[in-house]
Amino acid sequence: MPAIFSNPTADSYPIQVVPNDSNLEINVYDLAASIPEYVWDALRQNPFLVPRLQSLMLAIQKFVPRSRVYSVFAPEPVAELFARLWSDSTGIWHYPEPYYAAQLSFCTQRSFKNRQATTMREGSHYNLRPAIPSDLLAVAKLCLEFSQGSEPFVLDWEGAVREAEMLIYNKQVWVHEIQGASDSSSSESRKVYHKVGFVGLNGSEESIEGVERWSEIGFDRTKVQLGHW
Repeated sequence: MPAIFSNPTADSYPIQVVPNDSNLEINVYDLAASIPEYVWDALRQNPFLVPRLQSLMLAIQKFVPRSRVYSVFAPEPVAELFARLWSDSTGIWHYPEPYYAAQLSFCTQRSFKNRQATTMREGSHYNLRPAIPSDLLAVAKLCLEFSQGSEPFVLDWEGAVREAEMLIYNKQVWVHEIQGASDSSSSESRKVYHKVGFVGLNGSEESIEGVERWSEIGFDRTKVQLGHW
């Protein structure tokens, strides 16, 4: 039996079905359709995953309007299976290409590599700090540019400003200021993370537990109410 829960905020009410042996969880943060359903599975190869997902869907449809489920974000095999089963159950088809795909990694004290001595040029100075209100326009510009490559979650300028305000207010965005010698780089983000100690990103390492692909798969936008996250 799955576990289902949501954060009891002003715009949502809690949903809980949590047995003692739960290993499948879904987060529904806002029933007003703002962010996707998040599904987490403790046992990726569990042979009971299909019936558990089916039980999960019955619980979702009991508490949540179908139009609320505009996408699912989960480990890639779970997301793909959920999307197929949800389409079969509701008749709302899913898009073959994911909205978003990510490689989740981690960095530990043992794997961390202090790169400051080799990456900072002589005469350079840096400051790492939380963003403040005076950074609003710069953060909004980044939000706008990121959204332009994130169909269908594209923001206009006003939406980008609102998102930047929320990120700054919640202290969820940091600014890395560098003064001194200029240095341009076109390295992929995964190469940057790998250099400082995030594991499983160089393509030649063996499979590492905790490093996995997650996907967001969307459902027919003519049948659901699209949100943003």
